[in-house]
Amino acid sequence: MKLWIKISLTLFSTWLYKIYTSGPRYMRDPPVNKPCGRS
Repeated sequence: MKLWIKISLTLFSTWLYKIYTSGPRYMRDPPVNKPCGRS
């Protein structure tokens, strides 16, 4: 139970971090079109 909560919080935090750093463009552009590790 606690492990599931920890994983959920980690994924949610990463999601918020991506939106915060990428800005409105993250909402318009599909994440699939953004290669990982490239700016």
